[in-house]
Amino acid sequence: MHIIEFMGPSQDLYWGMTSIQFFFMIQVSAACSALAAAQRAFGIKALEPYASFGLILGLGLGITAPLNLILELHQPLRFISMIYNTHFTSPLSWGVFILLSYMTVIALFALVILRQTLQQRHVSGSGSLATMIVRSGKTSEKSLRLLAYLALVAACCVFLYSSMDLAAVKGRDLWHSSIVPIIFICSAMAASAGLITLFAVLTGRKNPEHFKLLRGWMAFFLLLQLFAQVLWFLIAFVFGDSLGRYAFDYILSAGFQNFIVLGLGGAILLPMVLLYFSSQSKAMLLFASVLTLAGAYLVRWNIIVTGQQIPRSGLEMTPFSADLWSHGGLMQALAPLALWVLLMILVTWTSPWKQVFGQQQEGL
Repeated sequence: MHIIEFMGPSQDLYWGMTSIQFFFMIQVSAACSALAAAQRAFGIKALEPYASFGLILGLGLGITAPLNLILELHQPLRFISMIYNTHFTSPLSWGVFILLSYMTVIALFALVILRQTLQQRHVSGSGSLATMIVRSGKTSEKSLRLLAYLALVAACCVFLYSSMDLAAVKGRDLWHSSIVPIIFICSAMAASAGLITLFAVLTGRKNPEHFKLLRGWMAFFLLLQLFAQVLWFLIAFVFGDSLGRYAFDYILSAGFQNFIVLGLGGAILLPMVLLYFSSQSKAMLLFASVLTLAGAYLVRWNIIVTGQQIPRSGLEMTPFSADLWSHGGLMQALAPLALWVLLMILVTWTSPWKQVFGQQQEGL
């Protein structure tokens, strides 16, 4: 009797929850920072009530997001090797310099904005740090606008790097699409509006008129995301190659709940309906903001995880479950998120930002 055994390479999922969370946090950070930078660069008065929130949230997320990558790389200092082992054809190599430049520019931009705000509000003498910032000098409007342009360019570079990092991988059919970066950018822009809305409400902003632009911002980018995802389904799956049709069969069966029910219905259509009726209900606005944030995370989960589950050889999907303590698991993903929450608490409860928020309270 002859036994014929077919053997193939192991199909492991190397990118877990920390990778998903990195793309989520860094892209939402870029969206928040882009909003703040655009307000200063182009003098958009309508964005002024949200610019400071966007800058704070963008800076906090930008600082903590790379921690997900450090955890994902197993060795804490492994990312340093990418600085002196640079490959200019690799998005990962470019990413190290882009992330470092982005964090530097955004931190400098935030410091200058903080100093200008404290000087305009005559906040001095109430804390040693605030006094030091106020007395550190002045920045001309021309220099501030130039810095805002640099921050905007840095945010766009982060979008480009973090999106093309996946789209450039030819071995993963679900990733290798020019529409995936558009989906990521649209979902991040919508999520940034949701995050700013939540942050504004939690810090005591009550004027409903100031949420009108955020509602429109969220609805517009959710609509763009819906259009991009439907186009992606049609081009990559319905009219794609055999592997794309295999992925589409999975989406219509086992992945129907994640991709269609939650991904399109719960994360895009339902928030748009809630936003339409949220002009008189803050609860609906908050619920829509939470769903938009959850949807931005979910779309990255669907693309990154499912893209690795689809077999490159064989017929069975690679199983995946988010473990609690394993590498790239839930506890590792919670660590950068907890640090970001701590930073936001320190920013809103301590000097000097607390003084600025306190004096802005009545106007917003």
